[in-house]
Formats: sequence, structure tokens, C-alpha cells
Amino acid sequence: MTALDDIDAERQRQIDDEGWSTEHDDHHTSHQLALAAGWYCMASSSHYKDTCGLNSGQNTMHSQMWGAHAAYAWPFDSQWFKPTTERRDLVKAGALILAAIERIDRATVPVPKITQQDLIALFGPKMPIEVVAARMHRWVPSQVGHGNMQCSKCLITDLEARAIGKDTCDAL
Repeated sequence: MTALDDIDAERQRQIDDEGWSTEHDDHHTSHQLALAAGWYCMASSSHYKDTCGLNSGQNTMHSQMWGAHAAYAWPFDSQWFKPTTERRDLVKAGALILAAIERIDRATVPVPKITQQDLIALFGPKMPIEVVAARMHRWVPSQVGHGNMQCSKCLITDLEARAIGKDTCDAL
């Protein structure tokens, strides 16, 4: 098996054995998956583990600091942080990065392309295009800090719309 096969197998294991479905991942909108991947990348460092006394099993001040810092900054419950070997930790990190990228891809809402003919069909031929466009609900890049897109008129984000079971705002 190649490294990519191992990462894919780990991602599938996370889904099948741990129950971390794509629906579950979609709720992690504050970069938790990427942060967890970063922690596994740090944990993979033999130098870091040696410095903290984690490889020797010693309960040193550094190992206590590592544990306290990990408990504070690890984005999930501490029971889910299970560093092991360098390669295994990097495989876990790769699978978490894959999950984070897939979540971003699923959250991207395609912006519908509206033609002049569509506007005329909706509002009639006599209304200026600028007036029609200003009255329409359309997805634009989010300015509110959560979600990728938001409606230009009612300001609901794509994540808020999905949270209440909709693909768009009420007007679209």
C-alpha cells in the first residue's frame, strides 16, 4: 500500500469505525479538522516527543506541559487525541486534512448564473437591469465570518440555510 492508500483507508476507518460521517464533519466549521491534523503533525515529531519526555514514558515537566497544552488546544474531547508512531500520526493528519478539504468542497454553493433573458422573463422588458439585480436574492461571498456564501438581500449564509434544512434562502 502507498501512503495515499493508507490515508484513504484511515479516512474510511474514521467513518466506519468511529462514526465520523460527512454529515458530522459538516458541523465542524471553525477549522477543527485542520487543527486536529496540525496536532497530529506536531505529535509525529520525534524531536518534539523526545523534548517532552513522551518517548521515554517519563512524567517530566515538559510532558506535563505538552499534555496540558494539548488538552487546552486540541479541538475535540481529549479522549480522541491518540498519538502513536511518527508515520501513524502523519496518516491520521492526512486523513483529517482530507476530511477538512471534503467539508469545504461540500460547503461551496455554486452561484447561479442569471442571464438578461432570465431577468426579463421574471420582471418584464421595461425594468432596467440594475433595478432588477438590486431586488434579487443571489449568493455572494460571505461578509459575516461564517459560511462561504450569503444571500445579497436577506443575508442568510449557506451554512445557516443548511442548518434549517434548506439549500437556499426562502426567496431563491
